[in-house]
Amino acid sequence: MVVKSRLDLGRSFLAALLTPTLLQLLGGYLLAIALLTWLTLSLVARSHPPAAPAPQQQGVPGAGHRAGH
Repeated sequence: MVVKSRLDLGRSFLAALLTPTLLQLLGGYLLAIALLTWLTLSLVARSHPPAAPAPQQQGVPGAGHRAGH
């Protein structure tokens, strides 16, 4: 194949990238990444208990409220 211009080169390159085989490979790769991410996050969430809420302190200066109100 003889490429006449940069536009023809871009078109042929894009046509080569959009073949069904490469799109299937890309889809499989993205699916594998998504599944591994989901598995990792679910295992991490299962192994760490939820954090306890911070106790509220009343009457502490600078806490954003006035004591007694």
